[in-house]
Amino acid sequence: MRYFGVLLFLSLLMGCSDEGPLIYPIGDLSNLGFEEGLESWQGQVQVGSQAYFAAPEGSNYAILTPQMGMLQKITDFTLDLDKTYTLKFWTRGLMSESYLQALKSGFLPQGNTEIPKIEFEVLSGGTLLAQVQREILTNDILRDGERILHDDGFSVWVDGNYRIAPLAGAYQMVDQDPITDAWEVWDNIPEVGIAPKILFSTAGLKAAYGFEGDEAAVTEIFKSVAQGEGLSINWSDAEVVMTNNNTMYPNTFILDPYLFEDPTDGRLWMLNGGTPIYITPMDPITGNIEGNPEDMEIKDHYTAILADWQGDEWTVYSDGSVNQWFEGAALFKEEEYYYLLVSYGALESQYTIRMGRSLSPTGPFLDKEGRDMMEYGNSFLLGDERNQLVPGHPFVWSEQGVVYMGYDYRMERAEGFDFESGDFAGIRRLYFVDGWPTIWTPIEVQLQGADYPEVIGQNLEIRFK
Repeated sequence: MRYFGVLLFLSLLMGCSDEGPLIYPIGDLSNLGFEEGLESWQGQVQVGSQAYFAAPEGSNYAILTPQMGMLQKITDFTLDLDKTYTLKFWTRGLMSESYLQALKSGFLPQGNTEIPKIEFEVLSGGTLLAQVQREILTNDILRDGERILHDDGFSVWVDGNYRIAPLAGAYQMVDQDPITDAWEVWDNIPEVGIAPKILFSTAGLKAAYGFEGDEAAVTEIFKSVAQGEGLSINWSDAEVVMTNNNTMYPNTFILDPYLFEDPTDGRLWMLNGGTPIYITPMDPITGNIEGNPEDMEIKDHYTAILADWQGDEWTVYSDGSVNQWFEGAALFKEEEYYYLLVSYGALESQYTIRMGRSLSPTGPFLDKEGRDMMEYGNSFLLGDERNQLVPGHPFVWSEQGVVYMGYDYRMERAEGFDFESGDFAGIRRLYFVDGWPTIWTPIEVQLQGADYPEVIGQNLEIRFK
């Protein structure tokens, strides 16, 4: 049985009053993020700091397995009778150290189907104040009871009462949960080539984009426009919107088109490319290159290169060579920042989704350490978890303030393109901690001092297992 556990990250206790949220003195609730190891904590638990698992804040987290028993902390914090408190902690599943070492050695470790579970308790004076038991799931996105087979991401638009994934042939009603509820079949898939993505713009343009190419340096990006509303649409014939006829330097694909409409000024941008990533201004009405030029060569129109890379310890093959490839970029804006997400490594065996952020859609994009993505900086967002392996090709959309990321994954990793199971559609909700997206899941417990007058003045205890 493979080692599999749960990662924890605790936020501060918060108080609320009629005037709004307040932060109260919290006594011995230091080291909630385990940045000082297990100082002030008790239990046979490990502390990890693998960048691969992307702790939502800082770099450390606690690792729990059933064999390790309980993690606990007896604080000197006490409840006040007239205050309400919220304790938030963050969870996700992880793979074992031996699994990660196999990845770094270029081997092909496979996932597992075990579902980790977390139990969280808050006590005071021996009285149980709150208890949470939760499975830490990586949900399968289902249609007709089966995982949705779909290559190169899972891109969604919301049109009226429908949530539609046109390229995957699936839809839902908008009042359903995109992650936990089943999708329905929608047989209206446009033909736009490889690695398609969609655009639903405020200017009224609904379109699908994809690419084709005979060789690395000779590629074309196509567009097909959707006409109609909801599920009743027709697709136009595919037309070329961008080319690269061996005009850029060798082995440069203009692949994996991704359209981003800037909510600040309404400008439309296209990201594309594999090692490096380009950004090009587009016309928000026609969906073509800005200015609708007859010359569609990318070299004449791109604005900037957003990221470059030379491989790292996570993209090593078994013979010791390093894969320097990355592709499948996405761009979105949340609050003041633009976030660049990119698929790093070989799609069949190494993919991880990594990120940087900027105050401009054209960069520079910096990672959590302040390193420029043009100088090989990047921070992890999502890697392997349970049996969802090599995640890549992110697509980000928002609904009523909730941010989702569609992506693809495999249930097995393989050498080269020799695989049978195919790519499956995945969705994660993105949360934001200190201005960075995370796939860790927050769990909150709320306590009202007035509900427990018998423990007022007694120390608070936190337990995990």
